[in-house]
Amino acid sequence: MAGRREQPRPQAAPIACDFESCGEAAIARVPGVAGMANVCKQHYSFLAQREAELFCDAQGLSSAADKLAFCRVKMKEFGRGGDFDSWVKTVSQRTVAVLVQSGNVRLLERLRRAGVIDAYNRMVKSA
Repeated sequence: MAGRREQPRPQAAPIACDFESCGEAAIARVPGVAGMANVCKQHYSFLAQREAELFCDAQGLSSAADKLAFCRVKMKEFGRGGDFDSWVKTVSQRTVAVLVQSGNVRLLERLRRAGVIDAYNRMVKSA
């Protein structure tokens, strides 16, 4: 067959973690102080935890209860406050099907008034 390789490509040598005295293979490339840095799984987790701690400190979240309350507030806000007209441009028939299945009558009616779907919950073809 044309285009098939006779032999597999040789594997590239593993890239070492950029942390001092770490001999593990890198799994990710992250922004560092002096540019991009290659980090292993352990150091990637360390950096992610450090970033989370800095964020929580900046928000004044010291206890687990504070962090949980912050997450609950943010989750309530998720998906709200967006512009309906911008969102309508991303609606697909699959989105409409989810709205029908969940029984979101108000939003379906709003989509009908905007001319996005018809009375049978089908997308209206646009030119």
